[in-house]
Amino acid sequence: MLDYIKEVYASTLETVGVVTFYDDDGFFYEIFESDNGGYMVEVFEVLEDEVKTMVEVDGGLCTGSAFDAIGFLINEEE
Repeated sequence: MLDYIKEVYASTLETVGVVTFYDDDGFFYEIFESDNGGYMVEVFEVLEDEVKTMVEVDGGLCTGSAFDAIGFLINEEE
């Protein structure tokens, strides 16, 4: 099931050029096509202040496929 979800997100990333989502722990994830090839993967913590500040906490360039970029963020718990 997890690979199917990754495939759906990867297909969206290839078609639209960006995928964003929140998790239950208050993190916002953004993956988008890099101008230099590959995909930028960024993780922000959403602070519950008066303006909902987003602070970047992780990220980097994935030079692999869209599926690889999605895999950076969505991993199966073992």
